[in-house]
Amino acid sequence: MTDETVDREKLLTDRIMALKGWPKDEWTKLSIEGRLNLLNQAHQIHAELFEHPAAGIDLSPAKFAAPRLRLISFWDPRTNYIFFTSDALEAETSRDALKGLFHCSYYLYQREVVIAPEEHPQIDPKRKSEWREGFENKLSPLPGLPSWGCYEFYDQ
Repeated sequence: MTDETVDREKLLTDRIMALKGWPKDEWTKLSIEGRLNLLNQAHQIHAELFEHPAAGIDLSPAKFAAPRLRLISFWDPRTNYIFFTSDALEAETSRDALKGLFHCSYYLYQREVVIAPEEHPQIDPKRKSEWREGFENKLSPLPGLPSWGCYEFYDQ
């Protein structure tokens, strides 16, 4: 990770935490729609700082289930939306939602680098190549689950 990336991530965190709705005690007072709106504002900040087009933000229309695997959010490249599961949005804290937002927003940044590598000279050419291969060969962790998801694994 470059110093520039670290600086942008710190700025991103500072700006997002300044939004009304964070810190976490405010999160519990928001409706699902309010939480989606807050996540949209945070995503707009990410898109601006990391110079990628913003995606839409919404509640996932589908339910996904898998043993020892919990989906938090996923990016749908066909619609350019980041969808959040009801579990992530109904949680008592914003931790999972932010984790999912950053994870999926980073996919958008990587896609932008893959599409226009010459506009991102700060990214190592080897990393650009790895990202391009990743986009060309992205696989789902299990059949029926989104490929571009933020998952949490657990033992039970």
